Amino acid sequence: MITKDEEAFFHSSLDVIIENAGHKAVYQYAVKSLSSGSHFIAISVGALADQDLLNRIEETAKKYQQKLFLPSAAIAGLDRIAAASLNDIDEIKLVTRKPVNAWKGTLAEQMVNLDTVTEPCCIYDGYAKESATLFPQSTNVSATLSLAGIGFEKTKVQVFVDPGKKKTIHTK
Repeated sequence: MITKDEEAFFHSSLDVIIENAGHKAVYQYAVKSLSSGSHFIAISVGALADQDLLNRIEETAKKYQQKLFLPSAAIAGLDRIAAASLNDIDEIKLVTRKPVNAWKGTLAEQMVNLDTVTEPCCIYDGYAKESATLFPQSTNVSATLSLAGIGFEKTKVQVFVDPGKKKTIHTK
């Protein structure tokens, strides 16, 4: 369906609506999608670091008997992490390394002079709740890992500008 009419879109009996437009779109359309009778797939999972938003989405999904789907992002074996989180997991840590060019136009440019980075440079060392907000285009993986694992407040995250990388790498 192609339309510029938002109301027509949300009242067209779609089975699934997929968000791929950033955190702002999750805020704008997740609840509306679910309440219109559509399941919702959030690609910008980092928006769910906002516990109030996540609660509203979960309540709406339950009320309208719809589902919120979260893709596994770049994490293989996410189902094992989710299963393990039912027991005692002491720590989950994610290290994200992205090439210099991947950081252009982001907060990283304000943190370091990208033109002078010659060695890996840690631009964030903290928890997923903050990293998902600070780097919305770069750390959706941390948000997905947090939701499957031990939560945004307990999942440790380090983020690097790494001139030695050609592509984004996520490790433990």
